[in-house]
Amino acid sequence: MTPTIDRPTMLMLALIFTMSGAVGCTRTYRLDPVEFSQWPEYRQVDMHVHLHLSDELRGHTYEKHMLGDRFRYPVGPVLALGAAQTAEKAFTRVTVSEGGRIPTVEADGILTPDVVGMEQATSIWAFEAVDTSIDLLWTLKDPDGNTLWAKTIRGTSRHHLGNAFTHRSAARKRVSMCVEDLFHKSLVDLTTAQEILQLSGQ
Repeated sequence: MTPTIDRPTMLMLALIFTMSGAVGCTRTYRLDPVEFSQWPEYRQVDMHVHLHLSDELRGHTYEKHMLGDRFRYPVGPVLALGAAQTAEKAFTRVTVSEGGRIPTVEADGILTPDVVGMEQATSIWAFEAVDTSIDLLWTLKDPDGNTLWAKTIRGTSRHHLGNAFTHRSAARKRVSMCVEDLFHKSLVDLTTAQEILQLSGQ
């Protein structure tokens, strides 16, 4: 049976082709800081960790091309804020730096998050669930630069595409859900990894 396209979906497709008068538009989805709720249970690690947020992380933008248009998601600021909040929950003492180079600091370890990739599925159906994922590589090194622990963690979400009137809010919702899932999982791994616990003496 051939599926029929509902009116909201038709309006969304029409919007994609006709907004601003032509195909080939760039649409940017500004993201609000994620308000994390219901953090998983965890035991804080007794360590002084220095968190470095690189320019690449803070400025990361995901782009998706569809039907001739470009959709931009500037996720960097949201990821940087989430990484800082997660580190502060995971460790008893956290200092933070930003920029291209990691400064010389006195700490038990240097923690850096790096974006490995982000993917978002597409659909022409307004109410079909769309999958989103973000892969973040956490690396903990000692002050001499030796890697103590590293793991790539994937945050995922599933939320509908949205119609012509709700596609922007639906897109922001999908990314926010994905970011929250990413840092919930990150908190669990940072506070249970054996390499980190051994370093802390716990």
